[in-house]
Amino acid sequence: MFDAAQALAVRAISEARDAKELSKNTGVQRKQQKGYWYYSAFVQNPLKTIPYASVPVGIYISFDKGECPTINHLSVQDPTGADIPFQWEEAFDTRTEQPYGQYSDFSLRHGTIWIMTSLAADELKVFTVKVSEVPTVKAFSEAVTQVVESATVDLLQAGAITVKFAQSGVWLGRSIHNSGIDFNPTSPLVQIMLTDSARVDNAATSSNTTLISRKFTGNGVVYKESEVVFTFNACPSLLITARLRMFANGKVTTYHHAIATDDIAAGVVNGWFTRVQFDHPSGNTEQKSMPLGYMYTTNAGSASKCLLAGVRHMQFLSEAPNSDTGFNSHYGNSNTGGSVFYLIYCWKNNSGTKAISKGTFFSTSGYITSGVQVADVDNEANRRMNRIFTRAASDTKDALKSRFLELVKKFLNPSREWALANDNWYFGGLQGLQALSMALLYGQDLARWVEIARAKLDSNLDAHYGGGTSKDGFILGWTTNYGWEFIGRDMALVPFLREAYLQLGDTAKAADMANLLHRLADAAVDMEVASGGGGKMYLRNNATQLLPDNYNAEAAALVALAESLAITENATRRATFNRIAAQFTTAYEFVNRTPYNQSNAGQPGSQSTTGSLVLSVKMPTNHYHLFNLYEAFRANDVVPLGVPLPSPRQYAFEMSSPAGQIWEKETNHQHNRRGPALTHILNACSIGRWGDNASDWEQACVLLEHVLERMKPSGDIERPMDGWGVKDSDIHNFPIEAQVLTDTVRHAIMTIA
Repeated sequence: MFDAAQALAVRAISEARDAKELSKNTGVQRKQQKGYWYYSAFVQNPLKTIPYASVPVGIYISFDKGECPTINHLSVQDPTGADIPFQWEEAFDTRTEQPYGQYSDFSLRHGTIWIMTSLAADELKVFTVKVSEVPTVKAFSEAVTQVVESATVDLLQAGAITVKFAQSGVWLGRSIHNSGIDFNPTSPLVQIMLTDSARVDNAATSSNTTLISRKFTGNGVVYKESEVVFTFNACPSLLITARLRMFANGKVTTYHHAIATDDIAAGVVNGWFTRVQFDHPSGNTEQKSMPLGYMYTTNAGSASKCLLAGVRHMQFLSEAPNSDTGFNSHYGNSNTGGSVFYLIYCWKNNSGTKAISKGTFFSTSGYITSGVQVADVDNEANRRMNRIFTRAASDTKDALKSRFLELVKKFLNPSREWALANDNWYFGGLQGLQALSMALLYGQDLARWVEIARAKLDSNLDAHYGGGTSKDGFILGWTTNYGWEFIGRDMALVPFLREAYLQLGDTAKAADMANLLHRLADAAVDMEVASGGGGKMYLRNNATQLLPDNYNAEAAALVALAESLAITENATRRATFNRIAAQFTTAYEFVNRTPYNQSNAGQPGSQSTTGSLVLSVKMPTNHYHLFNLYEAFRANDVVPLGVPLPSPRQYAFEMSSPAGQIWEKETNHQHNRRGPALTHILNACSIGRWGDNASDWEQACVLLEHVLERMKPSGDIERPMDGWGVKDSDIHNFPIEAQVLTDTVRHAIMTIA
């Protein structure tokens, strides 16, 4: 929690960063007309077959200092030009909850403009955000109201739906009602729990917690929110912030954040849980869905309707090494009789022997909907999981693509000569890919950079893959040291080289690259068989690594097969391609879920029936989400999979913020390196690579700028951060982000009008 003085100091520091060359507005001329600036916000239904009725939409936006003095200078117009109600929410640091919403002069800075709209399946609407020179007081009616029901009970109400809160305790929500039906008459709806050294669940009640603050926020035009801040008496150094938000359509989101305000000794805290729990006495039924990640229960008084809940994402960071953490969600019954049915999303210290360092945090995001028609529950779960976000764009799509290219130069150029002059065994193929990126970005001598890139490729093939003269060299690498992602990144250069040779008219060398791609594809065929078939692919095939890796191995193999098939059709390669592709295209439309969340034997997320645990979903690191989706989409661009894929663009918006931050699960000093760095790049490239409007490219630029401003050393760009190793030393080789950056650069150049 930040007081006013701290918040002002933080704003001043951040403004100094904004004043640097990497300022958001580099190269952008905002559109001005008749006394106001205006922005365009492209809002698209991410679901191809499911409509949204009266859904909240979050429009990210950032302003220059002084550009928008107050909310009264803002207005929003729908596609017809009519002014519509909106609500402003300031941005906050996804790690510390530090506010980012205002400058030191209190003008608006980073935030989300919330509106309500309806969208047909796959529909696109364009809204306009105006910033006027003259303030105008808006008078929008409340859609969500706070009511004091009694001396001990508050409630939030939107239409026929209410959520009740106990004034005296720290319960986030006691019960939820729809048209008079209480779907949770006995048990608290949302419960926060601490697991102590004896692994005893300590519910967050007034008897074992210290309440710091409790308040309702939001003007109710689009939402109101209950916020409770407290600590557990068993561990005062763990600060809990819990929020429950009700939107104008009566639907609820939850957000919980726990941070260690001081070092916590080993054994004091073994876990922290958010539990959404439903009653299911006689006459109620409960269901759960693994691929879709939700649970629901019907009420005896309304058999056709249900109470639905699900988890969107969780985030964890520890600065301490060897934090020994578990990180998942599961469904279960609280006892043998099954009087309570619950969904838990949690962090836990598996061994109970590790200390928790100051600054360690855990956060969760979930949703609750009451009164859902049982027949529509899958569609509603898709809608709730797939929140709709976009960004207010300050320029045209092509202008923003050009801005993105300039930012990529700032990322790649500082390490260009160093990376090319210092041979290193790690990802040698990517060092060659960097060479080609220079030709793309600067229009430099293609023949020269192709020669450099080919030398890097040949050296890498000789060192690790038997020269690449047969499929056996790749299989040998896979059975000794190299995971499929490693091989895929090393070979990402080959399709670019083949294309470059064709541009140079050297058909013989282009044919060499085609044959190399065929040998890699044939290796993938044999590796899939060795992994057990069925479209599964081990990370490595050695004694210690006979395991899957969140479908990243499958995604990398899919790309290799697609590149080969695009050149020459082959029945054996095609059959393997189809089996792997099926892992990414099976029977669900969740665009925020990736295949390893499905119930597939041998993969994270498999069902369990041990004890009271009914179902378990392991929440993975977000750069895994984005990497396998990015690779699957890249393969689909080369050889269409035939079935709509989950959208990396939608997931990238969901997992990023107005200020350009990302939500991430990482440990061991990785918040500013490795996973989060790669996730920023993958977010930016996913939005840009498969985006089709100015909103997408604006957010891509903001995300890339956030990384550039924080490269190691802090605030400098002498060398990019190391995207793989967990270390505080300077970069020791070329960063893996080059693969997706080069691919996105090529796409941007080819599509600029």
